[in-house]
Amino acid sequence: MESRMDILKSHTDRNLTESPKTFTILNLSADLPKQVESGDANIACKFVVVGNGDRQWLLFGTMHEFPYHANLVERFCTTHQLAYQWRPARDKVDIADGRFRIEGGGFIDVQPRAKVVRFSGSSKAYGSIPTVGLRKMLKGQTILPGFKALLS
Repeated sequence: MESRMDILKSHTDRNLTESPKTFTILNLSADLPKQVESGDANIACKFVVVGNGDRQWLLFGTMHEFPYHANLVERFCTTHQLAYQWRPARDKVDIADGRFRIEGGGFIDVQPRAKVVRFSGSSKAYGSIPTVGLRKMLKGQTILPGFKALLS
């Protein structure tokens, strides 16, 4: 299923005290690479982290295409053929399969000139990702080729 999406990178993190976790970063905005290449303007994105046992996905996309964090979750569910339910009052999508959990989310500011992606904030619907967890997930990976990730 993931071959239809833009998988930027995946790696396994081994820690002696816990089972290995596989981290996958998915850019869900097809036009983001073109936007980065074509301009100096910063690009506002949202992200969420979805977990399932020893796997985690960091999903991100432009705010233009994904106005709510729930839109990212909905796309993930649709692509992975997972049942889900919208909670309109909370602008939230719940994944029906209890093995999957939404761990939190926030914002990404893509700064093409500085070659930086800056993570910040939290999702109203899903909360935030602890900085330590996000740092561990991003270790040795890049959101966009040639860009440095900064956590605020």
